[in-house]
Amino acid sequence: MLYRIVVFLLGLFFPPLSVYLLCGAGMDLLVNCIFFILAVIPANIHGMYISSTYFHRQGKVRNGRLPGKQRGGIYSKNVQNGGASKRELEAIVTMQGARPAASNNEAL
Repeated sequence: MLYRIVVFLLGLFFPPLSVYLLCGAGMDLLVNCIFFILAVIPANIHGMYISSTYFHRQGKVRNGRLPGKQRGGIYSKNVQNGGASKRELEAIVTMQGARPAASNNEAL
């Protein structure tokens, strides 16, 4: 929870640093730095978009669900996967495959 607050506050005052903490050095950081140089507000919006996507997907992974489809405008695999490793995602797929799927007849 403290990490989320720190990332949020950094995103308000210096968005490239919060993007770096979540994505590392990559295309997302470059895009955010360009936004920050041109104008601060687009950099804040982009940084909040990345952090909200990351923490939402992290919650899904913690609950044993897959993070979902790729979000547009985010190039970092760390954010796309909610911070989960490939091994953790494979374990979730295995767990979901082992569960019996509810048929339409059971829902009625």
